[in-house]
Amino acid sequence: MNIKLCALAGCSALLVGAGTPTHSCKVQATGPAGHWKFVQVHDLKSGEVVLRQAIKSGDWKPVEATGDKIRIDWKLGGYKHYRSGPTATCTGGNIIKI
Repeated sequence: MNIKLCALAGCSALLVGAGTPTHSCKVQATGPAGHWKFVQVHDLKSGEVVLRQAIKSGDWKPVEATGDKIRIDWKLGGYKHYRSGPTATCTGGNIIKI
């Protein structure tokens, strides 16, 4: 009986999480060719980091967030601290350049 109850609870938890709408956009690095920017994209609704990656200038990476507002912190290679970025709207696959 306990196994069935645990299985039911697990399935219902998956279904609740599956109904959460996501917003998508792209983060594009700008700057001289061949340079890299290290980014951390924060979902302001959930408070989680949804992307943590290095992006080469001119390239972009997809982002999915639970809310439509994100903050993109970034730094250049060799730097220790991230620069806190402004709040941006992440909807409809728009491109946010940093």
